[in-house]
Amino acid sequence: MHLLYDLVTPWGTMLLYPFSSERFALDWLFIVDLVTWALPVGVLVVSRLRPARGRAAVMVWLLALLVYGASAAAVHRGAVSSVAESERESGREIAEAVAFPRLGAPWRWSGIAIAPLEEPEPRIAVYRLRGIPPRAALTDRVDRRFDHPWVARALATREGQAYLWWARVPVAAVEQGNGVAVVTLRDLRFGRAFVPAAESWTPFAIRFRFEERSGRLIDVSW
Repeated sequence: MHLLYDLVTPWGTMLLYPFSSERFALDWLFIVDLVTWALPVGVLVVSRLRPARGRAAVMVWLLALLVYGASAAAVHRGAVSSVAESERESGREIAEAVAFPRLGAPWRWSGIAIAPLEEPEPRIAVYRLRGIPPRAALTDRVDRRFDHPWVARALATREGQAYLWWARVPVAAVEQGNGVAVVTLRDLRFGRAFVPAAESWTPFAIRFRFEERSGRLIDVSW
């Protein structure tokens, strides 16, 4: 059950481990989904108060979970389609369109459209989706900045390679000053997902500090 729950969230899981380290994710439900948490609590309450109805409560829970998951999957498909249609209407080519659930899904999603490699930067379009069916609104266009020399240094490290393996939509930012270059890698899959009001905070970002003169890696932090 735990593996299946990870599978339907954007976090994903390595279903084929140890034969493969590939991660699989369906992106149907947010990691903290109140409905899927409340349903088993209801079963426990019913089983406690009415033990004779415990088995029936479990069957109702499994059926409700199945219906809710299928409904979320259908809304997710609509969110992906809405992102793709919005990009095409703006005259842009699409290599991939995805939708990640946010806190409050299936009513809230974050959409990402990625242009083909031959297209000029910024190639990543970020959308906000609300409602059922989801309505897409463009919020940003992002340059991955992977061609920046300091970003290339960060990505070449063991930590950088591990982050690329884990991240779904990695992007980079570079800040330089006082003889130090700071490279920040973040995954748009989780941007402002946990605390939507905290506009300046992005979870799961990793930072590399380099000495500008020598290129030496000073440290890596989260």
